[in-house]
Amino acid sequence: MNGGIVKRMIPYITVIMVVCALVWAFKYVIGVSPLSVQGRKPADFSIKFLDSTLVGWSNGKKAWTFHARTVQVSRDRVHVSFDGIAGGKLFENGRQLASLKAAKLDYDIVSGNVIMPKGAELAIVNGPVFDVKDVHWDSKSSRLYCKQGVDAVVNGNSFHGDRLTADIAKKEIYVEKVNGRLLVE
Repeated sequence: MNGGIVKRMIPYITVIMVVCALVWAFKYVIGVSPLSVQGRKPADFSIKFLDSTLVGWSNGKKAWTFHARTVQVSRDRVHVSFDGIAGGKLFENGRQLASLKAAKLDYDIVSGNVIMPKGAELAIVNGPVFDVKDVHWDSKSSRLYCKQGVDAVVNGNSFHGDRLTADIAKKEIYVEKVNGRLLVE
C-alpha cells in the first residue's frame, strides 16, 4: 500500500523540484545569487578586466588610450570604471595632445561625461603639467571642471588655483584665485 502512495506522489514531487529549479535559475539570471544572504544586492559591475589597455574612437580617429590596472563595466553597460590609470593618452586628429595619470576614472557611455574624483595628472605635450583635483568632463559643453583646485608647472613656474575651467573648443583655460612662483631671468 505504501508503494502505491509513493508512485502517485512522484509527479507532484517532480513538479515541485522543477518549479524550485526554475525559480533558482531565474534568480541567478537576474543577478541575485540564490545561495547569498537574503537582501544582499548584486555587484554593480558585471565585466572586469585586469591590466588592460582600452582605445576610444571618435569619428573614425583615435581619441584616447588608457592603460588601467582594473577596468569594470556596469551590468547595464552604461558606466565604465578605470582604476590605476598609467600611460593614458589623449589625441586630436591622430596627434597626441596630452598624457594622463589618475587613481580612478568613471566614464558614462551614454552622456560621454567623465569624473575623476581622486584627481589626475595631466601633462600637455611640450607644455604645462597640471595636477588637478575632483575632475569633471562635460561632453556636451566640451568643458573640463576642477572644483577642488589645481597645481601646475608652466615653463619652470609653479602656481596654485582654487578652481579650473577649461573650454576645449576655444582652447582656453580659466583659473580662479591664483597664487604661485614666477621665475624672472
